[in-house]
Amino acid sequence: AFAKLYDVATDTLKYTAALTEGGSSPVFVRTVSCGEFVHALVADDVDEVVYCYSFHNDATEVTRITSVLSCDPAVGSPFDVWKFDENKFLVGSIHGGIRLSWMNYNGAPNITTLAQNTEFATTGAANNLAICVHPVTKNVAVFYANSTPAQKLIVYDEYGNAISAVHSVGSLSSVNHLAIAPSYVDEYYHLYADQPSIVYRYTYNVAGSVSAATRYNAHLASRACRVGNVPFVWLTNTSNLDAPLQTT
Repeated sequence: AFAKLYDVATDTLKYTAALTEGGSSPVFVRTVSCGEFVHALVADDVDEVVYCYSFHNDATEVTRITSVLSCDPAVGSPFDVWKFDENKFLVGSIHGGIRLSWMNYNGAPNITTLAQNTEFATTGAANNLAICVHPVTKNVAVFYANSTPAQKLIVYDEYGNAISAVHSVGSLSSVNHLAIAPSYVDEYYHLYADQPSIVYRYTYNVAGSVSAATRYNAHLASRACRVGNVPFVWLTNTSNLDAPLQTT
């Protein structure tokens, strides 16, 4: 397996890096930029580890390789990443419970905020997740699915202390993907669950449910992101005749 770093200003390939750690059996990949670094995160089914490959903008090789979190191949080794600012980002995975690690901009674990690979118990055995960090409060929202089937939401402060109850969001079976993003002005979290041909959207605050909506004949095609105070996701339609959708 390889990672390629492109210079979008000149539309040229800067270099190609072999994934020497986690490259034998990569099953899930995320990328995130932070400060002067670009990070490629890879979940490896054999090692049961999420690795972070960090590339400095001016470097011609991998700057750092970090073992970030444990992951569980029994549920497909899902993990998620959320950039808080240009100084740090958060990575979450499933292994036993939910695992969280804060990372510095250069790919080094930020253990002053939270111990690396900290495990949090879940209600039921988790098999999917999405995470986000509120831009003002720094609270961490974890949206996860379990085998019951059920979808749950819990909010922690940045140090891992639970500040909400475990909210029961839904009881959907066969959930493919989850996504979550915060509002900026108020502490609301917008949750998306992708069931075959249906995308469910829920709005929660720390206290509990606020609203829910459903979009039919669609699939999640992106992570959730925030533009100003409004969260967005990209959706695809189930028909090849329809154009992709951007929805709040």
